[in-house]
Amino acid sequence: MSRYSDVERAEILATSRRLLEPKPEPEAEPEPEACVMTFEHRNDRVRREIEERDEQWAREREREECQQKRTEQSNGDAWAAHIEQRIAEAVDAEREFMRGLLAEIVAHMQDEVVDQIERAYAKALSPLKADFEALRYEVKKLTGSSVTELQNPLLRARTQIN
Repeated sequence: MSRYSDVERAEILATSRRLLEPKPEPEAEPEPEACVMTFEHRNDRVRREIEERDEQWAREREREECQQKRTEQSNGDAWAAHIEQRIAEAVDAEREFMRGLLAEIVAHMQDEVVDQIERAYAKALSPLKADFEALRYEVKKLTGSSVTELQNPLLRARTQIN
């Protein structure tokens, strides 16, 4: 005779099966993408922006063409379609002109900014350059060797400590 009743055996068996059954593993969350900074040349950026605008204008043109086809189909007026096409061509020509003009303006402004920065650096560094030349002259006068021939005092101190 067993010390467990049939009901207790059934409960123990059900609990064992429930505990021993493999549980599905929770899905792992995807790792966040690393932030990557890219730098592009100003001419490349202008070209990229122009291409993006061209793509946007192409999408707009396609929408306009779809709308134009619907208009032509709905009212069947060939003259209105001709006028719409001429207007679209004029708008495209104007956009092309403005795109070229904008690219030239942006490139010119960037060149001016770069020139201003270079002039500011040159102006700020000119007194330092004169001081450096005077210091170089003094070092050469005192040591008999040029600055480029002198040892780095940090490296010399490190070798003396060791």
